[in-house]
Amino acid sequence: MSKHDLNDRQRKILKVVIDKHAIENKTISSLSLAKTSEFSEWSSATIRNDMAVLEECGYLKKEYYSSGKIPTQRGYQLYIESLMDEYPGHQEIKNKLLNKFSSRNTTIDEILDECAVIISNFLNLPILLTKNIGEERLRKIDLVNINEKYRLILLITSSGEIIKDFVCLEEVSEQKEQDLLAAIRLLNEQLYNCPVSQISQKLDEAKEQIKRVVYSFEFIYEVIISRILLNKLNSIQEKVSSKVYNVKAIAEYENINAPAILDLLDKYSTFAPINYNCLKTGKTLFNLRGESDEGFAIAVTDMGIHKLFVFGPLRMNYSLIKYLFDFLNEKIQILQKI
Repeated sequence: MSKHDLNDRQRKILKVVIDKHAIENKTISSLSLAKTSEFSEWSSATIRNDMAVLEECGYLKKEYYSSGKIPTQRGYQLYIESLMDEYPGHQEIKNKLLNKFSSRNTTIDEILDECAVIISNFLNLPILLTKNIGEERLRKIDLVNINEKYRLILLITSSGEIIKDFVCLEEVSEQKEQDLLAAIRLLNEQLYNCPVSQISQKLDEAKEQIKRVVYSFEFIYEVIISRILLNKLNSIQEKVSSKVYNVKAIAEYENINAPAILDLLDKYSTFAPINYNCLKTGKTLFNLRGESDEGFAIAVTDMGIHKLFVFGPLRMNYSLIKYLFDFLNEKIQILQKI
């Protein structure tokens, strides 16, 4: 029997078993289901027969000598694909996350760092936040007058990172001021949204245009192109970052394969290829590994150069995690457009 052959009652039983097991962390019996309002119209024997069908199909399994059953990996897969409800929302956690997006002087990196702490503590699960600078893009170049002699140049990237450098005008002249303004205007046109990895190539293509709009190309090349764009901006390509939150939470879950999770945390933090042979719902991917006794699940969402992973037991709250990931993605996309 395939998942399409299950009747509505059997699908409902599987869903409720998974929901109850996530909360109670114990086997679920037909008798306990028959006592609930959801199944009051059916006898314990009817429910027991349907649970036997679900076990035969590989969606449930009997654990040890208990009369009850627990979900299998296949059961969780069907749950994520077609049985899981939309999470109704949680105003308290939502308000905490919204508060982190309210500061105008906070970068996307800082916001995600603080949000990861909140989510990890709320779920009581380890979280991994990674950032791949190789996918960073240049958004804007700004020039700020500090005083008569010094100018501040700001490079703003797609993740909100700001790279700063000072330009000292040994001999202040109107021509140098005009050259700076003209060069930055042209560079903003040519380099907007350019991947950092392609900056050098784009600058080579733009050199002749820059020479036509500035009087002192050597000055512009030294203070903006060579020192800031080629050296400082390109240097961030070599940076990869990852941070693990609340790894001690693994110890609180009985039977979970903690060594396997720790091994994956280490691999993912070094940007090892991720196994995307998993279930996708919206912008959230779920990767299920092993069976209920030692199995675990990985939830990941891709936010451009950032990826957020949640590691936990197979019985973790998938709809809540999807809700939190969707909320973060929505807010990050708004910030990236500003």
